[in-house]
Amino acid sequence: MPFSKDNSNYAETAHLTESEEEFDPYRLQERPVPPRQFRLVKRGLWFHLMGWPVLVVLAQLFLQALGWGFLVAIQYQGQIALPFSTAEWAENNPHIVTLVATLVSTVLAAGSSYFFSYALRRSMSLYLLRPMSLAALGASVNIAMRSLVFHRRHWKWPAVSLLFFIMAGIQTSVWSTLITPVRVIISTPLVGHEIDLESPILQQMYNAGTFDVCQRAGRDGAVYGGVPESGYANGEAYLGLPAAVSLLSRGFNVSTRGILAATLNDTHVGSWSIPGTVQMQGSRPKGISDTYSMSQQGFTADVSCTVQTLTNDTTSPTVSWYIDSVKKWGTDLPRPNITYINVSSNCTSIPPVLMNITDAYVSADGEYLWAVGCDPTPETSNNYTLILQATGNYTDLTGRSETSYLVCQIAPKATIVRADYAGEINVSLMESPESTGSPTVAAGGAAGFFAMYIITDLVWHQQGITVNGVADQLVELSENVADDERFKIVESYLQGVIEYSASILRACLSADGLTFVGGVPSNITRPTSGTWTTQTLGWKQFSTATTLWILIPGIFMFCSTLALVVVAIYRHRGEIYSDHTQIFDPSDPLHLIAAAAAGGLNNVFKGFGEQDITNGAKLPVLLGSVPGRGPALVRADEYAPVSAIHLPPPAI
Repeated sequence: MPFSKDNSNYAETAHLTESEEEFDPYRLQERPVPPRQFRLVKRGLWFHLMGWPVLVVLAQLFLQALGWGFLVAIQYQGQIALPFSTAEWAENNPHIVTLVATLVSTVLAAGSSYFFSYALRRSMSLYLLRPMSLAALGASVNIAMRSLVFHRRHWKWPAVSLLFFIMAGIQTSVWSTLITPVRVIISTPLVGHEIDLESPILQQMYNAGTFDVCQRAGRDGAVYGGVPESGYANGEAYLGLPAAVSLLSRGFNVSTRGILAATLNDTHVGSWSIPGTVQMQGSRPKGISDTYSMSQQGFTADVSCTVQTLTNDTTSPTVSWYIDSVKKWGTDLPRPNITYINVSSNCTSIPPVLMNITDAYVSADGEYLWAVGCDPTPETSNNYTLILQATGNYTDLTGRSETSYLVCQIAPKATIVRADYAGEINVSLMESPESTGSPTVAAGGAAGFFAMYIITDLVWHQQGITVNGVADQLVELSENVADDERFKIVESYLQGVIEYSASILRACLSADGLTFVGGVPSNITRPTSGTWTTQTLGWKQFSTATTLWILIPGIFMFCSTLALVVVAIYRHRGEIYSDHTQIFDPSDPLHLIAAAAAGGLNNVFKGFGEQDITNGAKLPVLLGSVPGRGPALVRADEYAPVSAIHLPPPAI
């Protein structure tokens, strides 16, 4: 039947039945087309799903499975580490790793955007079988090309285009976040042992003279290279300055806090050999860098110093002086400018080491600092007392009169600390019932006495004819500070020495063949635990917010692609493989120009004025086929398929 441009064909074709040949008006071909109902029976739904619909859906599904599978594997395992050789190469070539990860991310993101765009383009060819406004067609083309739509009168298309623009655009960053390797940590448990400074058995051994060798080591000055530095470093830390100390060739940040470095291997320093005290539970993983941390028993003291006036008979404790001139060798003649001074106190001091007495040889114009110690009393079972006095330029340290003394109450105690072994050892106090409760051994036990012995012996060893090394350090630290701050510096200095002395005691007791033959007895040790941390490259668990950031864009693009395909198949099952829908690509400008020319749309727009563009954009068009010219965009108000007679007007 011939086709005219008026609407008479609508009336002529509306009464057709299945037995009559129905021509599709928009094909304008002489060959009759089987009725729509017959086509639906002949071609089932499975047939219509084959081809491009299933390909784009499977492609998007593959990308989703790739991302989800990788993400689930990471979340399930907690982290995935690269092989050591690969991680080492990646660590040495970070720019190449970034380049490769970005390229792969770009390809995956571009693939997802392409399949969505392809589904939209093919679906548009089918949607054009029904009337569609030029505005909707143009907006759909922009979205397919990942461009923004600017429409001042209607917010719908700009909002939709912005949403797809953002979701498609951030997929590269999403994939990059997912696949770029980062630093991951492999943790391996550590177990070990150390000397328990609160062991009552240790106290009994000390009272029996078992530790005399450690005292002799101190008396010989073998360890004093680090002892005064430990006090000085703690004083610097009090003033907010960086500080470090060294013990057995291991560096500590500020202070040892009373620990001995926990090691997997034996430590050899001079003639000393200290066995390793830590074992790894499991094999040692390979990585880029290794550190470990241990929970250990530390040792410190609460120190409080005040200036008091003491005499030789009216105070408690008392302080007595004995001064004599030094004689020339082999004569009774006095030696000029050299004086012998002996100072003692009546406070408690338990043999064999009497800390309550000291002496010094000084010149007439010399400066000195002396110290005596007092053991705990029944009234103060957890406190030692240290009495200090200085002369000359040192007098500010202990008060400014001949009867002024700096009296310090010292309460040694064990603590629980965390030691981080990463280059310089950093030891920090842990909040623990063991570290905050009452001491299990009065005055720190053997370690407390050893600390007091080290302090008094240190001051004695550092005294020369004219100066005292400890006093020089304290004066340097307390220069230009108030008296209260000066005494706080003395307290910090003493605390640093006490903590360092506990580390010395541990080292002396742990050394092979020095104190114990055959190793440290197990009844004076305590267990330790920690974690060996290996850093490498790989992938680790993401936070909830990051997980959502990774999943949402891909899911959105997949669901959008699926929705386009499903709606297109549902609405146009019979035309999916028609010739003109297979050929026509609405995103190709040349195809649009050719189809518009074939359909006679050259007079739709009267000009470039705003009103002309607005009116032209409202025109509904559909996709037909012109004999000899192929697909054509035709006016829907002049050319319409039979099935579109009663369709509502298109939405813009």
